Amino acid sequence: MVATNNPAKEDSTHLANEILDSILSFIDDARDLVATSLASKRFSELVRPHIQFHTIRCTIATNDLWKALAEKPILAQHVRVLHIQKQYYHFYGIRRSKAPLPIVPKEFMDCALDPTNRKFYPLRDEDDKDEEQEQAVDGDGDVDLNVDVGDDEEENVYMNDVVLDEGEDVNHIQAFEAERLLIAALKNMVNLKSFIWDREPPYFNSRKFPKDTDLWDVLRKFCLSLREVEVVDASDYTLDGEGPNWHHSRPIDSEIDLHYRQSPVHNSNLWLLPQSLTSFTYHTYAYRNHLVKIPLDELFSLLRRCPNLEKLVLFFTLYPIECSNDGTDISTADLNPLFRDIRWPKLRHLHLGSAHVSSSTAKVFFERHQNLQSLRILENTEMAKFIKEEQEEEEDADRRQPFEVQDGCLSKCVNVNVPYYIHQSLLPGTVYQGRRSLW
Repeated sequence: MVATNNPAKEDSTHLANEILDSILSFIDDARDLVATSLASKRFSELVRPHIQFHTIRCTIATNDLWKALAEKPILAQHVRVLHIQKQYYHFYGIRRSKAPLPIVPKEFMDCALDPTNRKFYPLRDEDDKDEEQEQAVDGDGDVDLNVDVGDDEEENVYMNDVVLDEGEDVNHIQAFEAERLLIAALKNMVNLKSFIWDREPPYFNSRKFPKDTDLWDVLRKFCLSLREVEVVDASDYTLDGEGPNWHHSRPIDSEIDLHYRQSPVHNSNLWLLPQSLTSFTYHTYAYRNHLVKIPLDELFSLLRRCPNLEKLVLFFTLYPIECSNDGTDISTADLNPLFRDIRWPKLRHLHLGSAHVSSSTAKVFFERHQNLQSLRILENTEMAKFIKEEQEEEEDADRRQPFEVQDGCLSKCVNVNVPYYIHQSLLPGTVYQGRRSLW
């Protein structure tokens, strides 16, 4: 009797759903998940939650989503990328870009775009707050994002260009509770690969409040697959009780109010993250300009523990001032202690802003990292020069000469965006394309 079934044509669909789901959990790339979903209808159904929860991008006040991920670890295990967006995109009347639309599973879209969060997709200046704006979300239907701010001043209060319902401290009371829920959800995201924190500093800080479990503790202890971290550090001098808090002026009369006095991220356990990181991005911003130097020792300690680093982005201050209260030049961050002796064999992308090294350090560093494919250096003020010699006189800086490196040192670098004098040193004989926007 001849068998009718051809084993060569059999596929894995005879396996139990639990086994297939376990196999799918090893797929990290969303494109591979999409390709797998095309294999059959059964695979499509099994892959759906893996795709839906693969990448999450939303503001912190998406409480229903955090609750679901905290209560259902099987869903949280699908998350590979978590991007916590800015809660608002205007500062002191300065127009910022619109917030990118959230990426969340369809069943949580209403939560991501509830009356609180919808204010941030997009925001409006007071001059154009009556203009109607719409954005669409891909899916079975369009999501209308018209923002009804109203004309009655008694109904809405404008605070730093953010629309807040009167009597509702959306930016703090809600965000405080949301962060608590997010921390609970993070404990279940055991397969998380990339974490982006793009808002003001967290409320929970176990360094400041030892009884707290903060974001960085959870990432270190539970998210053992973490490879990429991007952090915004709102290192304003008024944070942490050093002055009248720029975003909160009520008396401190409760535990929540104490947490409102947020500490800058550089005063947290962020620096205890594991050495398995392959990509690290650190931006600092000062809403009222820095008055003291940003501490860098712990940052350097973390980066020294990451031998497999492939991408490093360091951007210090958005509006730097030339000197601190004690007369110290803080227009740039001094990277000499790190770059003088560091080796990252796999480093491919280096982006720096408002940082400096000496010419001797630059020579040593670039000759050690000849596999760079992307190099971007931003000098955003006259004082913020990348090459600074110790005790350099101002007139010497004006006559700054190229430093010398080995011929062909960065021959593999295809994306170069640096000031002219640095280009002359690193890529002599090549055409200078000019300075372009970096960020």
